[in-house]
Amino acid sequence: MKAVFIADPHIKAHPEDNEVIAKHLANLDQSDWLILVGDLTDNGIAEEYKEALRLLAPWKDQCLLVPGNHDCDGLHGFRWSPQAAARWAKFVEEMEAVGDFRIGDWYVCGLDSVNAESDLLDFAQGCLGEAELNRAREAIKQARKHGLKVCLTLHHNPCDNPRMEIGRPLTDIEDKVLNWAEKLQDSSEFLEVAYGGEGADLIICGHTHIHMAWTATDGVKTRMIALGDFRASEDCFILDWDTKE
Repeated sequence: MKAVFIADPHIKAHPEDNEVIAKHLANLDQSDWLILVGDLTDNGIAEEYKEALRLLAPWKDQCLLVPGNHDCDGLHGFRWSPQAAARWAKFVEEMEAVGDFRIGDWYVCGLDSVNAESDLLDFAQGCLGEAELNRAREAIKQARKHGLKVCLTLHHNPCDNPRMEIGRPLTDIEDKVLNWAEKLQDSSEFLEVAYGGEGADLIICGHTHIHMAWTATDGVKTRMIALGDFRASEDCFILDWDTKE
């Protein structure tokens, strides 16, 4: 059994607009765990959640779902909406999703980085807040107590991750604006938890639609993976405990 991580499918309301997503999902093993790293839907509307329920039905009660800004925000992912957040919560319940689980010698914990207190100037930024930071701390503590490795997953990227798809180098101003608009607001606090002390072994995020991977060496060696757009690239990460990948 494996755990398959995907991010940013941006499911739309009409089935004909999701044929590529359906094809990509058909290539996954339905007996594996599915971990969705945010932006399941494109606009967080009821029709999109209905379509998402159809597409992800094979993984009902065998999935972990973390929200993205497009799932819980209005204005195409730019401002938190209580109505969209309620639809997300209902979808999670219908899918019988978990917030964390053990697979082999790994403990996987999903964190909610959607900023429910954002204002108009926050754009697509995320924020974990103290409650989610404490969940990360407790996940690490409990995993270490049982000799397990730790994977933390969240939607927003906690590190600088400039976009590359515009086809030219970013200017300093563009780089600063994109990092400000998209980066996790309390990234320093999160990285202190994830990198410091015993820390996490693996962090998986999405949001920027760019696949990048690196290893942090501050404290425990922590592997960081930012997943690309599953809709466009079929990008995914497979945690295979049989091979200790």
